[in-house]
Amino acid sequence: MKNYFLLLLICFSTAISAQDLENKVPQNSPFALCFNSKNLNDKVALKTIQEYPWMQALLDKELKFLPKDLSQTGIDINRNHYQYYSNRDTVMNYVVLIPLNNAVQFEKLIQGKYGDSLKIKKQTNYTTVSTSKNHHLAWNDKFAVLVNASYTKPYKKYNEPYSDLTLMDTTNVLVDSVAAVSDVAPYVTEEIKPTPEPKKTNTSKKSKSKKSKKTKKTIKEPVIVEPTEEEIYARQEKAQAELDETNRKLEDLEFKKSDSIERLKINSVVDLIFKETFDSAKEKQTIKPIIFKDSDPKSDFYAFADLDLLTSQLFSAFAGNNAALMGIYKNGLLNSNYHINGYFEKDRIRLNQVMTPKTDEIKKSYQEMFDSKIDKNMLNYVGNNILGYYSISMNTEAIINYEYKVMKNTLSSVYKAYSKEASGKETDVLIDAIALLLDEKAIADLVPGNAIFVLHDLKKIKRDYVSYQYNENYEQVETKGTKDEIQPDFTFLLNTKNESFVDKLLKLPLNTDKFTGTDYKLTNGYYTIHFEKDNLLENLYFGLKNGVFMITTSKENVENLIQEKVMPLQSDFKKSISKNNSSGWFDLQKIITASKTEFEKEAKSNYWDIALKNAGEITMESKFKNGTITSESSYMIKGQHTNSLQYFFDVINEIYTEKQKETKETTVTE
Repeated sequence: MKNYFLLLLICFSTAISAQDLENKVPQNSPFALCFNSKNLNDKVALKTIQEYPWMQALLDKELKFLPKDLSQTGIDINRNHYQYYSNRDTVMNYVVLIPLNNAVQFEKLIQGKYGDSLKIKKQTNYTTVSTSKNHHLAWNDKFAVLVNASYTKPYKKYNEPYSDLTLMDTTNVLVDSVAAVSDVAPYVTEEIKPTPEPKKTNTSKKSKSKKSKKTKKTIKEPVIVEPTEEEIYARQEKAQAELDETNRKLEDLEFKKSDSIERLKINSVVDLIFKETFDSAKEKQTIKPIIFKDSDPKSDFYAFADLDLLTSQLFSAFAGNNAALMGIYKNGLLNSNYHINGYFEKDRIRLNQVMTPKTDEIKKSYQEMFDSKIDKNMLNYVGNNILGYYSISMNTEAIINYEYKVMKNTLSSVYKAYSKEASGKETDVLIDAIALLLDEKAIADLVPGNAIFVLHDLKKIKRDYVSYQYNENYEQVETKGTKDEIQPDFTFLLNTKNESFVDKLLKLPLNTDKFTGTDYKLTNGYYTIHFEKDNLLENLYFGLKNGVFMITTSKENVENLIQEKVMPLQSDFKKSISKNNSSGWFDLQKIITASKTEFEKEAKSNYWDIALKNAGEITMESKFKNGTITSESSYMIKGQHTNSLQYFFDVINEIYTEKQKETKETTVTE
C-alpha cells in the first residue's frame, strides 16, 4: 500500500509541475499520458494538498519517509509529467518520467524509502538503482525515469516437473535425488533355489540292496516370509515421499531458472530504456512528437492510444503470437488511434475524446455506420419526468455489412494459421453464404438502429417477506414482516419499419393462458404482462404505433403512445438527442435520493449523505465528425468547491473526517 501512495504522490507532484520531457517518449509507444503542470498547479497547489488532514495522516504514517514540506522532495513541480507503455522482447514496461530540480534531495528521498542497503550504480551520465526485480529507477540532475517492468510468457500447462526436463539443467538435482534414493535399502524378495536332482550312477545290485536298508534323508522346503500390509504401506509412503521431494527440488530449480531468465530479460530491456532516455541527442530535438500532436495546451491532461498496437502487444504478451487470434484485432474498429483531452473546469470535469481511423476503408465504414439520425416521432414519448436517459442512432445495415468484413479478416487469419495451403478465398465463400441467408436489408427494416432508454423513477414499495430461523431448541421458526424495495420505472423506445411483423410477435403469446408464469393480455391497443408476486416488476406494457415500439412500466406512457398524445421533452435534451449519434444524461443526486430506503436513513454512518451532497450530473454525446468519432463527456459537480479538481480532494477529506469520527465513537463505546 505504501508503494501505491508513493507512486500516486510522485505522479501528482510531477503532474502539478518547461526542459520538456515529451521528446523522451518513444514515437512507437502504443500508450502515452501527459499532465499539464502549470494548469494543475494553478487549480490546486501542492501546498494546499499537503494541508489536508488525510494527507497529514499519510505523511505521519504510510509516507513518513517523505518530508513535511512536499516541495523539498527534489521533484520539479513546474514541469510537465509524462508516462508511457511499451512492450519489448516479451517484457511489459510502464515508464514514468519525473522532472527534477534537486537530484541530491531526490536521492535522499529514495534512500529514506528503501534504506542504506540500496545498491546505487553510477553510469556515465546517470545513476541507477533497482528496488526489486520489477522496479527500476534512474536519474541525473534534470529528471528521473521510473520503470515498472514485468516479463510475460505464453501460458504452458505442466502436468509434472519431469515433463520438460530438456529445457533445464537438472544435473545437481538428479545427483541429489539419486543420492537420497540410494540411502534407502530396496525391498527384494528372497531368491528360492530349486532342489538339486540326485545324480544317477551305475552301481551293482549289492550296493542297491545295501542302500535300500539305509534311512532316506528328508529335504526341507525354504520358508518364504511375506511382508505385512503395514510394511508394504510404509515402503510405499516412503517411496512417494522421496518422489515428492524430487519433484519439489525440480520445481525449485525450474522457478530459480525462470526467475533468473526473467531478471536477465528485464534488466537488459530496462538498461536499453535508460540508455535511450538519457541519450543527450534527444534533448536537442525540437519537433513535437506525433503522439502529442493532438494535445490541447489548455487541457489539464492528455492521453493517446494506438488501439491496434496496444491490444496486439497486450494480447501477445499474455497469449503469445497466435496468428489465428491476432487477426481479430486487424481491420476492425480497433484499427484506430484514440486520444483524450481532459479539463478540470470550475463547475465540471470535461473529457473530449476522438477516435481516428488509420485507413480510408475504416473511415468509410465509420461514416456509413454513423449515417443515421434519431426518429423524431420517438422524441414525443420521452417526457420530462426523468432521472436519466441514453439514446443511440446507428445504421444497422451498415453495421452488418461491416461485420462481414471483420469476420472475413478474422476467419481468414484463423484458417491460414492452421492450414498452409489456405488462400483466404475459402472464408470469403463462407461469409458470402452467410450473407445470402441473412437479409441485412430486412433486418435493418425491422430494427433500423434508433433506440432511447429513459429512467423515470426508482419507486419504493412495501413487500411482504417470510424468513426462517432456528431457536435454541433447533426448531424452525417462521418470521413474517415487510421491507422496502426499489422498483424501477422506465421506458424503452425502438423504431421499426416493419410494424406487421412486430405486431405478430406481440400477438403470439395470446394463444396461451399463461406466458412464462405471468398473465399476458391485450387491452385498449396495448399489451400487458402482469408478473407474479415477489418479482422485481409488477406490470410491463408493450405498445406499437406509427413505427414506434414501446416497452414501459408506466401505463400512462403506453396509453399516450396508443392515443398519440405528445409528452413534452426538455429542449436541451431534445437538441442533444437529435444532433448526436448517441446521447446520455443521468442525475446521480436524484438517483441516489430516489434509491434511499428507510434502512439508510436509520444508519449511523453519514457516507450516504456525503455521496448525496456531492453527487453531480453526467452528460455524454458522440457523433461522426470530420472523419472521426468525436465524443464529449462531462461531470457537473455539486457542493461548495473552488473547482472540479479540488472537488475530489474535498470529497476525500469529508470521507476521512467521517471515518475518524466513527473510530472515536467506537473507541469511546469500548
